[in-house]
Amino acid sequence: FFGSGSSSKSKRDVTSAAGNSDDIVIDRGDNGETTVIHAEYKPGDVVWAQLDGYPWWPALVCLHPTRNIYQDKYGIHVQYFDETRSRSWVKRSSVAKFNGKDDKHCSQGGKYSSKDPDVALAIEDAEEAFQMNDNIERLKLVACAPSEDEADSTGQNGKENSNSV
Repeated sequence: FFGSGSSSKSKRDVTSAAGNSDDIVIDRGDNGETTVIHAEYKPGDVVWAQLDGYPWWPALVCLHPTRNIYQDKYGIHVQYFDETRSRSWVKRSSVAKFNGKDDKHCSQGGKYSSKDPDVALAIEDAEEAFQMNDNIERLKLVACAPSEDEADSTGQNGKENSNSV
């Protein structure tokens, strides 16, 4: 469902920027270019995410299973609150903070409202996670595993996972 998209094969080293834990450094490698970006979200945050052609969907920010990062200068890695726990990289402009199911934007006619019953179920799951108030507990909900292609590209023996990017 949300598992479509492409996986970047480039290597990026992500570390905390000196003096500011809210920033991360993206080291692009051989060309020497280094970019510092603000880390607005962190693993375990409940968010709204939208892929082109799909409605806004509740999701959980999480580490990519093979790249071991959750964001780069292009987007944020999320796992959706859907039946298959699919995942994808989402453009920064298509991610927003989840403020609970009673947020005015969730009500009929709001930015995140949908008549899709699967979205309604996802909102209930996201609300349950949101109420945890602890990102470490929320991260126990993550079921990301490398796809067969990702496992092959890293030399790992991975099992097939249709929920991959």
